[in-house]
Amino acid sequence: MSTAAVIGLMLIAGLMHAGWNLAAKRLRADRTLFLIALSPIGVVLTLPWALTHLPAPEHWAPVAGFVAVRVVLNAIYLVTLSRSYRVLDLSVAYPIARGSGPLVATILAVSLLGERPDLIGVVGVLIVSAAIVSMAGANPKAAVPQPAMAPGPAVRWPILTGVTIGCYTALDKAAVAVIDPVTYLAFVEFGTFLVLGAAVTYRGRAGELGRVLVSYPWQLLAAAAMVIGSYALALIALSHSYASYVAPLREVAVVYAVVFGIVVLGERHAARRIPAALGIVSGLAMVGVAM
Repeated sequence: MSTAAVIGLMLIAGLMHAGWNLAAKRLRADRTLFLIALSPIGVVLTLPWALTHLPAPEHWAPVAGFVAVRVVLNAIYLVTLSRSYRVLDLSVAYPIARGSGPLVATILAVSLLGERPDLIGVVGVLIVSAAIVSMAGANPKAAVPQPAMAPGPAVRWPILTGVTIGCYTALDKAAVAVIDPVTYLAFVEFGTFLVLGAAVTYRGRAGELGRVLVSYPWQLLAAAAMVIGSYALALIALSHSYASYVAPLREVAVVYAVVFGIVVLGERHAARRIPAALGIVSGLAMVGVAM
């Protein structure tokens, strides 16, 4: 696959990713349950492909390990992301979460996967991260603060989300070397559904989850399609390029999120993040040159 094709995939994936986060942010229902409800829909969307593209028998053991770890990371990601949206604006929480991921992913890709990105690519990653760090100082949501939640503690949730993103990006890169990207996605979605479904049932919230599925069918279908599409495109890109390049390219979604925050949600402070968004674009351009 050409460099231009990989970049094109990531531009589309970023738009989809910001889009489903916008849908989650605008929802009035419990966002954690909404995010959990995406998993069974994801299974339905991907299972037909997976059943016709199963891994080779000798790869089943490593695939099982990759999927198990990924499911745990998925659970952490969904919980920390939904918590982030309760205490921060989309244009604050989403950039912090997405922006801290590339550094973690690059460190892991170099140290564990043996990647050797070009210097200009590394500089591009640093510029992307620095631009997003500048967004991290933006004002947290003032309209609906939680009584015990000060700005400092609030920021820890998207940071934890970002660390999780970096970890699962490196893991995904290793996984797609032994399994078809969409089949891997289907297995991960199925495992996530089993784990989170069991957790919801254990906590006595199965009825609430059912009501979310019944009350928001079209929103869930649209969000799930964007989740699956974004994830599938990113996995395909990872199978053709370095994780240390794909990880920062995914952060074009932050630029989309800032635009959505201004245009769709009317967030007051989002416009102040436009210079940082331009910094992200410049860093991504350097990564593209390195590729």
